[in-house]
Amino acid sequence: MQRCEGCGDTHCAVVRSITHGSSRAVSISLETKRERYIMRITRSDFARSLEGKQVSLEKLSNDRGISSSAKERMKRADLNRDGFVTGASETNRLFSEVDFYDRDGNENSISTSNRNVAAVRGALLRSAEAPSASPSNNDPRTRLGELLANNPEIKDNQDLLNLFMRRNRNNWNAASTEASRFGVAINDLVRNREASVRDLGVTTTSTQSVNE
Repeated sequence: MQRCEGCGDTHCAVVRSITHGSSRAVSISLETKRERYIMRITRSDFARSLEGKQVSLEKLSNDRGISSSAKERMKRADLNRDGFVTGASETNRLFSEVDFYDRDGNENSISTSNRNVAAVRGALLRSAEAPSASPSNNDPRTRLGELLANNPEIKDNQDLLNLFMRRNRNNWNAASTEASRFGVAINDLVRNREASVRDLGVTTTSTQSVNE
């Protein structure tokens, strides 16, 4: 690689161009060797790497590759508080949390040359898994039964509404989305606040898979 006639560095090259019979030096910036090997991952690339998977926050909490503060930050992407990061919205939020450690000035890309970024991304990939095919996860009514069994203080629809709102930091849209995952329309809870949750027609079987 040529060296710059001005500074002697290899990141610049001097070329001669002829303009009106005279020559002038034109400095052209070139990529340094270090920049050539920087791997940048875009927001869409990140989403594709987790496509069809969910990040288990339980697994992530046991990963020794990142700090406790990093684990807590990644938990912010669990918008419905179900213990997993999955789906477009949560994955998009997860990328933003990883980008917190990046310093490339672009909110839509991260650089794996950054040690913190590489460590967090590695931990997330290790914690990613295929969604369980068990009825507990796929049948909303079964999941609702588990939720009620693990939260015996919930007696009526108002209690259930309060739970969804509390788990989603009083964000109505997020609470409504989570309720739908349990086969519940949140507006129905509002219309029948005093009705017993038994009227929802579910069998409450205690399990450790769904917790507040």
